[in-house]
Amino acid sequence: MIRGEPTGLRAWFWSTWAKRALARNFRGTWLRGPRPSVERPTIFYANHRCYWDAFASHTVFTRHLGFEGYGAMAHENLARYPFLRHIGAFSLRQGDGRGTLESFRYAKRLLQRPGVAVLLFPEGELRPNAQAPLALSRGLET
Repeated sequence: MIRGEPTGLRAWFWSTWAKRALARNFRGTWLRGPRPSVERPTIFYANHRCYWDAFASHTVFTRHLGFEGYGAMAHENLARYPFLRHIGAFSLRQGDGRGTLESFRYAKRLLQRPGVAVLLFPEGELRPNAQAPLALSRGLET
């Protein structure tokens, strides 16, 4: 399992890079509605429509909400793009019961600390077609 490491100099560099990449490609990031308290660990669920989701969620968690943000990512993708662990991505081996359990236990340990947010994409994959029926990954039913 690859653990998220959103602290230190590398984390600062990639966090700054992600925020600037978003600013260059989008008008901004906004939040609507009540903000969750950073005093309590929080799990967020979101649809996964494009690769920008990781950068946008990281920016929302850290800049707008003040959380230390983490997010589950397919192990093979995180191995391909290891810099994402510096903005909080940790690996999840889909289809591997032991690997999935290890990742969920890791997320549980993270959520025992105040100020931590964990993002899960319940679809379990990138689904760019917004018209496709929503299918949730079976791991969330446990």
